[in-house]
Amino acid sequence: MDAKTIIAVVLSVGVILAYTLLLAPDPVPTLEDDRQTQEQPLSLFGGRSASATQPVELTSSPVVAAPSEIGPPADDLIRRETDVFEIAFSRTGGTIASLRLKEHLDVGGEPVELVHRAEDGTEYLSIAFGGVHTAPSEDPFAFRQIDSLTWEFSREFLASDGTPFRLVKTYRFDLEYLFELRVRIENSANAVPALDFGGISYTLGIGPQLGPDYERLDRRNEYREYMRYYPEGRRKRQRLRNDLIVEDRRVRWTGIVGKYFTMVVIPDESDYRITYDGRPDPDIDRRTALYLGRPTIASAAETDAFRIYAGPKDRSTLTRYNDPSLPSADQLHLEETVSTAAIIGWLANIVRFLLDAFYRLIPNYGVAIILLTFFIKVVFFPLTRKSSESTRRMAQLQPQIEALRNKFKGKPERLNQATMELYRREKVNPIGGCLPMLLQMPIFFALYTVLIEHFDLRGAAFIAPWIADLSAPESFLPLGFQLPLLGWDELRLLPFFMLGSTFLQTRIMPTAQTGNASQMKMLQYAMPIFFFFILYDMPSGLVLYWTVQNILTVAQQLYINSRGDNRGKPRSGGAPAPRKRPA
Repeated sequence: MDAKTIIAVVLSVGVILAYTLLLAPDPVPTLEDDRQTQEQPLSLFGGRSASATQPVELTSSPVVAAPSEIGPPADDLIRRETDVFEIAFSRTGGTIASLRLKEHLDVGGEPVELVHRAEDGTEYLSIAFGGVHTAPSEDPFAFRQIDSLTWEFSREFLASDGTPFRLVKTYRFDLEYLFELRVRIENSANAVPALDFGGISYTLGIGPQLGPDYERLDRRNEYREYMRYYPEGRRKRQRLRNDLIVEDRRVRWTGIVGKYFTMVVIPDESDYRITYDGRPDPDIDRRTALYLGRPTIASAAETDAFRIYAGPKDRSTLTRYNDPSLPSADQLHLEETVSTAAIIGWLANIVRFLLDAFYRLIPNYGVAIILLTFFIKVVFFPLTRKSSESTRRMAQLQPQIEALRNKFKGKPERLNQATMELYRREKVNPIGGCLPMLLQMPIFFALYTVLIEHFDLRGAAFIAPWIADLSAPESFLPLGFQLPLLGWDELRLLPFFMLGSTFLQTRIMPTAQTGNASQMKMLQYAMPIFFFFILYDMPSGLVLYWTVQNILTVAQQLYINSRGDNRGKPRSGGAPAPRKRPA
C-alpha cells in the first residue's frame, strides 16, 4: 500500500482514539481490588466500596446531638425555588436532597437533577464530626427562612468533652448557579468545644456522585473526574481511582466535573484537607465523592464560608463569575472546568464559533453540522484537488519506478538517485498527496473535540424522533435484548449510513497502487468496518459529520474526475495529444 494510505490510516485512527486515550474508561476493579477495598472503612455518605453483602460500618462520632424538642418532622423535605433551581432541603442534617436545574432538561423532559443519590438516601453537604470515615449527622435540624433566598438549619450538639455548641448551616442562593453555604460553630459560654479528630473538626461532603443520571460512565457519552485550580492559575485534572486521594496543596477551588455539568467548591482561606473518593460502589456504579476536612477549631465561635457552583459546564455561563462587580465572584475562572485541547484549543474555538454561526442562520444543529462540513470541504477543495492529482501522477509513474527497481536491484543508492531524478523530471512531489491531508488534520481534531464536548449539542435534535439528541448515540430500534459479544441493545441507523459512505469513499478515491492488490483490497474493507465499530456508540453529531464528509468527499472526487484534472500522463511516457481546435 502507498505511503499516503498508511499515513491516512494511522492519523485517522489516532484522531478517533485520542479522545478515548485522554479520557479513557476507568479500569474495572479486579477481585484483588475488591478484597483490598473490603478492608477499608466506608466514606462519609455510606455508599459501599466493598461487596454489598459485606458492608463495613462507618465509625460513629463522639459528638452527639444535645437533647432537644426538635422531633422527627412529618415531612423531611423543604422545597424552595430560585430563578434557576428547584431545591429540596432535608431537615435531617440540614442537607440538600435534590438540586434540579430548571433551564436544562433531561431525556424525559424533566429538569436535570444534580444530586445523584444511592438507594441509602445519602445527600449533599452532610457534615460529619470527624474525618471521611465518620458517619455524618442524621439528627433533625430546626429550619428558619431568613429571606426569599436565604435558609438556615441549626442544631445543638455536645462535644466529646461534654461542651455544648450550636451548629448553624446557612444557605444563600443569590447568584444564579453560584450559591453560598456558611457553617458556624458557636458556644454561648465562650468555651471551646473539643472538636479535634486527627487535626480535623468536621468534614463537609459532596457525593456519592454528581448527577444527572447515566447508564454508564463510558467516557464517550458521560464521564466523571475531579478538577482542582491552584492560586497561581494552574488547573489539574484528577482521574478516578479505586481509593482515597488526598490533595496536599492549597487550592482556589476544586470540584466534580461531568461531560455537561459540574459542581465546584470554592472554600475560604482555611487550610482544608481535600479528599477525593473514587472507590467502587455497587449501589451507584461508580463513586465520585469530594470531602473537605476543616482544620481543628480553636475558638468558641467560628464561621466557615463555602461558595458552590452547581450548573452547566458552559463557557458563557461559567465566565460570568469573573466579573469583579459581583460579590464573592471575582475572577474565579470556573471556565477552566471546560475541556480544551492543549495545542489546538484556539482552533476548536474557531470551529465552535462557525458551528454556532451556522446555527444562528438555520436553528438546527444537525443542519449546522452539515453546513460546517460543507464549508470546510469548500475551503480545502484546492488542497484536495492537488492531493488527488499528485496521487494519480504517482500511480502513473509506478511502471517506471518498478522498472528502476529491477534495473538497480541490490543498489539502493543508485535506485534512490534514479527515482528522485524521475520525480524531478516529471515534476512530481512524492509526498504531495500526503501534505494537504496533514494540513487538514488539525481541523479534524478541532471538529472532533467540538462535536464531542460542545454544551449546546446536548439535547439538540436533528430529525426527531430518530436523532433526538446530537450529543448521544441515536436509536432507531430498541432490540429488547443484548447482542452477544457486541453488547448492543439498540439498532442504530446512522452508523450504517456512515459505513456505506466510507465503503464508497475508499473505492472511488485514487491510490498510487504501490503495494500488492490483496493488501489494498483488505484495507478498503477493513477501514470502513473498523470505523463502524469505533463510532457505533459515539454521539450522533460526530457520526453525522463523518457521514456527510464522506459523501462530500465522494462528490468532490467525482467532480475532479469529470473536470479531467488528472488525465495528464508522465512526460517520459509521452505527453497527451493536444486537443484539435474546431475549424
